[in-house]
Amino acid sequence: MADISDRIVRQVGLEHATFDIEYFWDKNIDALGVLEISSRHSQSHAELFAQVDGAPNHLTLLRLVLGRDPVAAPSGPFPGCGQVACATLARRCGSPPLR
Repeated sequence: MADISDRIVRQVGLEHATFDIEYFWDKNIDALGVLEISSRHSQSHAELFAQVDGAPNHLTLLRLVLGRDPVAAPSGPFPGCGQVACATLARRCGSPPLR
């Protein structure tokens, strides 16, 4: 997914912005699809960023705006490594909502 995300971001020109990409997997055909690309700054992702890089995504956006390396984070379990993180939701297409 990281490779797919990288290609999408470069194709649509999001290299200098914060964004998130939502994927879905269709187990019936064993295929991954893109549900949504959001080119906005998300408050809900701040904690996830902090857990990976040691700093919230607000710092990443600020570093982008200032023309600095957005990956350079001085602390956290994976500082400045440029790794990816994800959150998952269980959804079923064509089925009643999960409760």
